[in-house]
Amino acid sequence: MIDSNIDRDRQDIDRSGGYGGAWASVYDRVFEHGGALEAEALGSLVAPASRIVELGAGTGRVAIPLARAGHTVRAVEVSSAMVDRLRDNLGAEDASTRARTTVVDADMRDHSEPSGSADLVACVLGSISCLPDPADREGVVRRASSWLAPGGHLVVEAYDRATAVGRFGIEPLPVVTERPDGARLTSTYRLDTAADTWSVAHRWEEPRSVTQFDERVAFVEPDELAAWAEDAGLERVALLGDWYGTPYEAGENPLWVAVLRRPA
Repeated sequence: MIDSNIDRDRQDIDRSGGYGGAWASVYDRVFEHGGALEAEALGSLVAPASRIVELGAGTGRVAIPLARAGHTVRAVEVSSAMVDRLRDNLGAEDASTRARTTVVDADMRDHSEPSGSADLVACVLGSISCLPDPADREGVVRRASSWLAPGGHLVVEAYDRATAVGRFGIEPLPVVTERPDGARLTSTYRLDTAADTWSVAHRWEEPRSVTQFDERVAFVEPDELAAWAEDAGLERVALLGDWYGTPYEAGENPLWVAVLRRPA
């Protein structure tokens, strides 16, 4: 008999590109810096009290700061384990932040929002790269574009193929990150050029626990995304190498950020 928790985690992994229960259990520790930088950059694109949809919201590291800033946020997440953590994190916020945040347990591949109902749609930290089928990635861009009000923005952050090849090569490469508090993250990167994917086996070690989890991502080229967006009626207004506004150069940063806009 298969343990129900194990079975649930396998379903999560299948649906979310590897972001199942094990990942969710340590996600906020791995990304302990939170999402304030991303939230500030996204917030600069919209007016106060705007309507925002985040696809692949995870534990709320970006969605919750946006809601704290006064925006109405719909946080869409497919992993049930991540949704549970998101709701726990949201429960620690004040009443107004909770009231402005709606948690949506849904798959971005078939999720829908009313046409023109959003001022900003964000899909960050490589969430779109968790979709292995290019048709699904294009479909997300097309649907998200239709949700935007005139002048609204779609922001997508994806992994940079040139950086993956240049820094990590073809052979499996372990990278160890030591934390001041004694925690250690060992990430072993494997690049599959034939499938155009990147898989990472993580081992998170703390004094009294060890958690292992995997992720797999598919690469998206900036111009490929721009073409999908153009077909959906958007224009690219910025292509960045980070959240500080640095212009994108292939091979310079692990991820790139595209800012796309629906004409007013």
